[in-house]
Amino acid sequence: MVSYIYPDRFQGVPFIRKEITKNDYSILIDGLVAGRIINQPRSDGKTVWFWSVTGPYIPPELQPTNGEAETLEVAQQALKVKFLQWQRWAIAEGKEAAWHA
Repeated sequence: MVSYIYPDRFQGVPFIRKEITKNDYSILIDGLVAGRIINQPRSDGKTVWFWSVTGPYIPPELQPTNGEAETLEVAQQALKVKFLQWQRWAIAEGKEAAWHA
């Protein structure tokens, strides 16, 4: 389901990390799911924190929308940076932005 929101509603609003299950988190902002972070094993035996921005529509010029990090904190910061890039782009567009619910 897609809804439309004004991206400036997130200015100054903190991100909230909500645990879904052990090592699996939703990242919320203003009550909406902005992304997800999950600890996943890799084929080389290491585990990494995979992060993904899942809420807003991300245009091709801001892709990719995901990545890996060595710690939960670094993954959360990377997700936040990508989200804020999207927010600046969306505000510059001057209209409501698509949000995947």
